[in-house]
Amino acid sequence: MTTSTITKPGVYQLDAEIYHGNCTLTPALSAGFAWNMLKDGGCPAKAWFNSSLNPDYAPEQKTEFDIGSAAHLLFLEPDRYDAAVHIVRAFTKDGKPSEGYTSADAKNQRDDARNAGKIPLLPAQAEKVAGMRRAMRNEIPDLPFSTAPKFADDAFSGGQAEQSYFWRDERFGIWCKCRPDYVKPGHVVDYKTSTTADPADLKKVAANMGWHVRAAHYLEGHKALTGEDATYWYVVQEKEAPYLTTVGKVAGAALEWGRIMLPAARAVFAGCLRSNRWPSYSEDAVLVELPAWAERQLQDRHDAGEFDPSRYFDLARAWQAPL
Repeated sequence: MTTSTITKPGVYQLDAEIYHGNCTLTPALSAGFAWNMLKDGGCPAKAWFNSSLNPDYAPEQKTEFDIGSAAHLLFLEPDRYDAAVHIVRAFTKDGKPSEGYTSADAKNQRDDARNAGKIPLLPAQAEKVAGMRRAMRNEIPDLPFSTAPKFADDAFSGGQAEQSYFWRDERFGIWCKCRPDYVKPGHVVDYKTSTTADPADLKKVAANMGWHVRAAHYLEGHKALTGEDATYWYVVQEKEAPYLTTVGKVAGAALEWGRIMLPAARAVFAGCLRSNRWPSYSEDAVLVELPAWAERQLQDRHDAGEFDPSRYFDLARAWQAPL
């Protein structure tokens, strides 16, 4: 399938590269694009620049992303794992195993794998991904605790992985798209690797990453294309041993805020597409004020006499060298 081939709303089985490109007749709004326009520090200009709408855009490739990408593949599309991953077994010039990507051999293998569309993994990283799989299944022996809720592994069975959804938002006249990690009857499941799966930390992670907007966007697409009201779940797994996993549901006020924000993102996206202009933060000069917390802090210091000039005259006399 080539670009610009999606002409009707539906659920498609597409390669990720095609989905992430521009494969609809006019550009489609994703949850990530919507969040990049609405989040603090976001704007249409940055969202456009960091998307496939930018002809010069190239997805960032970092070694720290490789473990998450490989785990994602192993959990959701295990049949593709061996063919899509390249284990980098490299050596230095004197024939010793290379430590990390320090040797030319290791760097060349990594770059060749990326150019071939594969995920490069060092042997230690591959073992870590295998450990994450065992932890998701609670198969790590001799531990006095469970590494994942009993139902976590079941989240990725009985359904379909990596389907591409395309639908029309008739209110704003735009295409929308999403690519759920896994869909099973009544449930949309998103798998995330993270530095923390502590439920106390996930609230901040969700707010910073726009999980509420993502959930609202995906559930709307699922409803539009299947007619089913579903529940949105995150399965969050830590990337360091013992690879603890937390399962959380996006609902209540979080989901409602996502639904409130989405129409604003779609209105901006539609307007930018029509005008072919993607505004930055502000096209006018702005008045730079202090935040409220800074004003309160300064007021407290002022009330305490910290800015009284006479105080500093007294200090100057005290510091003056004796005659």
